[in-house]
Amino acid sequence: MPKVIVYLKPKFEEYDVEVYVYDVDGRLVDKRSIQHVKQLVIKAPEIRVSRQLFHEYTALLVDADKPRIDFKEGGLVYIYG
Repeated sequence: MPKVIVYLKPKFEEYDVEVYVYDVDGRLVDKRSIQHVKQLVIKAPEIRVSRQLFHEYTALLVDADKPRIDFKEGGLVYIYG
C-alpha cells in the first residue's frame, strides 16, 4: 500500500508541513513543502503518529490507496487516501 509521511513543525498559530509520498515499492514519488498551514485534514483509512523519525517535527504516517494532496487558500491542506 502506498504511504504518505507528513512532518508537522509547529509555529505560532500555524505549521510548516513537509509531505513525502511513497509508492507500494517504497520509492519516493512526490515531495512537497508547505508553509503557513493553519489546518491539516487527512481523510485516510489509517494514520499513525511517530516522534522517532525526526526530532523537531511530529511525523504522521498515512496509509493511502491513491494519495492526493490539495492546498487551499487560507492555509488549509487536505490529504486524501
